[in-house]
Amino acid sequence: MQEKVAIIAGASSGIGRAAALLFAKNGAKVVAVGRNEKDLNALRDEAQKNSGTVKVYLADIREATQIEDYSVMLLKILIRLMY
Repeated sequence: MQEKVAIIAGASSGIGRAAALLFAKNGAKVVAVGRNEKDLNALRDEAQKNSGTVKVYLADIREATQIEDYSVMLLKILIRLMY
């Protein structure tokens, strides 16, 4: 998974958190999106202890304005990957 980027919504807990850790453990750069800042930071810290890379993004995709912000963030990531 080296040089890959995984964007995971719902990464604060459950299967999203497990997926984020698995991708990071296998060398992907992970963008973890979730509603709980404390849990996202704990996820980032745990991944770093295992040499993983996780950037956290606090968002509630149930909120329309946050969906717009989330979409802009995704677009910026995709542009960086393409150029």
